[in-house]
Amino acid sequence: MIRKENIPFFLVDQMISEIKKEYLEKLKEYEIAYYIYFIEKNGELTGVLSQRELFQMNENVSFRDLMKKEIVKVEATVDQEEVAILAI
Repeated sequence: MIRKENIPFFLVDQMISEIKKEYLEKLKEYEIAYYIYFIEKNGELTGVLSQRELFQMNENVSFRDLMKKEIVKVEATVDQEEVAILAI
């Protein structure tokens, strides 16, 4: 089971410069680090960003200003074939 602390999660209002610094400091702790996930203060998933995209971004803005807002969410119990169809 993957725990939240093993995945790069950041608050959506954090500045990109802060996210880059913290991400690099904790990189070895992450079980999966290809994508960075962004949440609201209430824990709701708000956006996602690839590692590559993160390091190409302007550091003087918050993720909220740049985030992809159309993400696909599914419950953990959804069949993997259904998830694959949604991802296409």
